[in-house]
Amino acid sequence: MRARDNLILFLLVISVVFLQEGYSYYISFQSLALACILFIAYFAESKLLFRGYEIVSMCLFSLFFLIVAINTPILIDPFLADIEIKFIAYLLYALIIAGLPHIYVNKPEFLLRSMRSVSAIIILALSALLLLSEFNIIDSLSRNALWSQNTRLITNASSVEMLEASQRYLTRVDKAARLDLFYGEPSFLAIVIFASLGSYELSQAIIQACRLENVSQQHRYIHMMYRATPFLGVIFLLYLQSLSSYIYALLSLYYIYLKNKNLKKNLRKHFIVAIFIISIFFLFSYEYIIERLTSEGSGSYDQRFGFMLDYGVDDLLLGVQDPAILPYHGIHNGVLYLIICAGIGGFIYLASFMYGIVRLSLSIGYGWYPCLIALSIMMQNGAVFSPNKIVLLALVIMPLNCIQPHCQDRWWPRLARLH
Repeated sequence: MRARDNLILFLLVISVVFLQEGYSYYISFQSLALACILFIAYFAESKLLFRGYEIVSMCLFSLFFLIVAINTPILIDPFLADIEIKFIAYLLYALIIAGLPHIYVNKPEFLLRSMRSVSAIIILALSALLLLSEFNIIDSLSRNALWSQNTRLITNASSVEMLEASQRYLTRVDKAARLDLFYGEPSFLAIVIFASLGSYELSQAIIQACRLENVSQQHRYIHMMYRATPFLGVIFLLYLQSLSSYIYALLSLYYIYLKNKNLKKNLRKHFIVAIFIISIFFLFSYEYIIERLTSEGSGSYDQRFGFMLDYGVDDLLLGVQDPAILPYHGIHNGVLYLIICAGIGGFIYLASFMYGIVRLSLSIGYGWYPCLIALSIMMQNGAVFSPNKIVLLALVIMPLNCIQPHCQDRWWPRLARLH
């Protein structure tokens, strides 16, 4: 790769690691990461070609979104400031997300190698930061130090009062601060690892199936790095000790180590890996699982799903028209926010987006894996139409763009090996 390409990839890695940091919402690492994604797509000579169903779904979504924005502007901005500008920005982000599965790449080899390198280095970098944080090697990277800095994050920010109250509670029950590095909450850190794992697995699988490189010609340390990436990612997810990270770890285990693999050929290796990962799981997570199973309620669940019980059929089909029924703590589920803001238009938008992803992933035998990652990213706490969500979605979907029809004509017989 050229020095220019390496610089863009380096900036993308740094931006994803510090995705929640910045001076303001737009002068931030998430904006830099989005710019890097656009540059990579440009260098790969990509072009956007919408299909008819996606154009129809985008038009319906825009219409319903406009109606809800007029009747319930608080959904666009709780402070009711610059509604028109933010409405246009949301539509632009929605258009970018809808277009991700419809990008055609003229230099797929460059794009696949870029996504594989970026995702692998992100996982290794976060793993290194985890070690530095847990062993208190650098005071400013300890759990408590990073946790106390959450007030400055672009999203997922906490007030000083919230942090002080939480600190008093943790001191009373003799628990350590949550491990979230620079992301404000463990679940967001987990989704970054999950997306990077998916990006790496899809890129590596396509590269190997199409024989785009000779493994024997790889540098020994680079080959070791690629071999260790998925294993480190799964262990990292288990160590985070959050319900979402366990779900992501199980899905990654199934699709990376079990599905589409010849278990008889490598039975001993898979058995050893499984035993080790299960041991790690019980070592770090047994008490947390018991606590979650025996607790009477879940604040996280109530914030993300509980308020939907208060909505009627009209609210789900037409979007929320009455701001009085909105939850006081805000909407912490991106997919539900999509439906609340656009009703049936949001359903159609989401369905057409997922169809575009699964149409590509089924052709290489990975089924619903990329779809589940994309859905998890969209359901994550925070606005669904934001630069950070677009970046994470692009990491997963862009490798799939390399198997669009014009690429399949070149190497379809090779891709058949993935089935």
